[in-house]
Amino acid sequence: MTTDTSVAESTPGFDRALIIGCGLIGGSLGHGLVHHRVCGRVIGYDANAANADKALSRGLLDEVATSLDAAIASVDLVILAVPVGRTADLVKHLARGALAHSIIVDSGSVKQAFAQQCAQSMPEALRKRVIPCHPIAGHVTAGPEHADRALMAGRPMIMTPSPDTDPGALERVGQMWKRIGFDILTMSVQEHDAMYADLSHMPHVIAFTLMKHIRERGMRPDILKMFAGNAFKDMTHHAGQNPRMWRDIFHTNRQEICRSLAGFRKSLDELERVINSDDQDRLERVLTQLQEARLHTWQS
Repeated sequence: MTTDTSVAESTPGFDRALIIGCGLIGGSLGHGLVHHRVCGRVIGYDANAANADKALSRGLLDEVATSLDAAIASVDLVILAVPVGRTADLVKHLARGALAHSIIVDSGSVKQAFAQQCAQSMPEALRKRVIPCHPIAGHVTAGPEHADRALMAGRPMIMTPSPDTDPGALERVGQMWKRIGFDILTMSVQEHDAMYADLSHMPHVIAFTLMKHIRERGMRPDILKMFAGNAFKDMTHHAGQNPRMWRDIFHTNRQEICRSLAGFRKSLDELERVINSDDQDRLERVLTQLQEARLHTWQS
């Protein structure tokens, strides 16, 4: 993994950018591009036209496209800001209609699946101009009404180029992200997906599983509301997120998630053995080590 936090001094020179998906992430990226005038025109398209219209009304875009294929054929930069389950179909649209000099960027939290979709559907010249990216930015509430360029200030943008990625395209995209506030990190798609299985996807599996466990124990909602403490509410918070979105993430990154779950299961079994050993001193030592690791990470 490499890091680049330098600030670009010149614009990347994109004439027309198309953002497909005008929700929280797409709207925030659009807001940054519009505010910093990184592109001549920032165009938005969303399958839910109300999202695009709201983004336009808030100044997150310069204009709204009503035809996806026509918009794709008229721009030199396409940014996919849609759930990972929708990218396969969009890649086919891009393969058919993108301009020869277009650059394609995505923003999903699973990279290997997107790279494979592009490899299977796109001509080689276009495939070399695909830059899989993942903005590490967001908000607890989705939708263009919560989009804001400030979400990106000082946040990481992970870029996962392949060995045959066009270096000029990679440089232009990196400069664009820096102009709108991101710090750039570069890693492989494999390294990315393994990391986010551990740091995001597997913890979401645990949140859903804890909710499943309590539901199967037969605890009624009124009992939970009365007696559940912050630990339970915090740990199950992410089980309240969009099931279809997480279905797609779990499915597309299932190999890395299952690897991560196997490691977590081993750690859980080890801690269970310590709890069950009647060795209180050892248990305290283990908990102290884990407490110190947590405090060192988040308070340093």
